[in-house]
Amino acid sequence: MSAWVYAARRLMLAVPLLLGMSVLVFGLMRLVPGDPAVTVLGYKATPEAVRALREAFHLDEPLPRQYLAWLGGVARGDFGLDFRQNEPIGRMILDRLPVTIELTLLAAACTPRAGEPSVTMPATASALAVAPDFSGTIWAATGRRVQLGPSRWLRGHRPAAVSPS
Repeated sequence: MSAWVYAARRLMLAVPLLLGMSVLVFGLMRLVPGDPAVTVLGYKATPEAVRALREAFHLDEPLPRQYLAWLGGVARGDFGLDFRQNEPIGRMILDRLPVTIELTLLAAACTPRAGEPSVTMPATASALAVAPDFSGTIWAATGRRVQLGPSRWLRGHRPAAVSPS
């Protein structure tokens, strides 16, 4: 199986996963106690203001219709409005995307070097008992300067003295 076919399959499997997760999160958000309109407007809001906000954001409709309206908006790129900052969520995501990408790339660049000793040290230690020359290859592959030769890798091993004869 080629890498392109594998990647295409994984992307196709992501669609039902994302739909399932969106249903789950949408449902869990509706289980939170309290009225979202009252939460946004505060407890001193008038009943007319609460009703107007519920109608504006379709909170007075059944849950399946609310979900489908939200999903349709997401498909069009409309993620809704942040009530605290009164700003479209899509714009907020785009504003923060460069920093997110930068942090992701930095983490991806640092992770192999940070995790490398925790992998190579135990692997080298266990390789010493089996194949001393192979342990040098592990260190050389990671870009470290290595002095080759089994005498440097085996503890207690000293080359036999050559007697002058």
